[in-house]
Amino acid sequence: MTLVLSAPRLAKPLRLAGLAGVVALLFVVSLLHLGFGARPIAPRVVLEAFLAFDPASFDHRVVRDLRLPRLCAGLMVGAALGLCGALLQAVTRNPLGEPHVLGLNAGATFAVVTTLTLG
Repeated sequence: MTLVLSAPRLAKPLRLAGLAGVVALLFVVSLLHLGFGARPIAPRVVLEAFLAFDPASFDHRVVRDLRLPRLCAGLMVGAALGLCGALLQAVTRNPLGEPHVLGLNAGATFAVVTTLTLG
């Protein structure tokens, strides 16, 4: 007798593994992002800025005071834009719904032009 695994039993572990992979990739890319800039900072120094912060170190202060807030803002804005897109598709019940198709960009452009014209 052959054991056949059904799709629902495999779906949840695969989703969790995929989610864990995406979170790990986001963590690695975030660490790399914190190292890039006008003055490159080694990944080891980036990790030291979080694990053993030294206020006298210029690189540690750059990572924690300048680059980390920029990274957090970028992640929050990206998440908000993704959520807005998902809500737009859910409200219109259209998986292809986007601002261009629905005419939202034209309305937003009209509002900007009217505001600029009227001062």
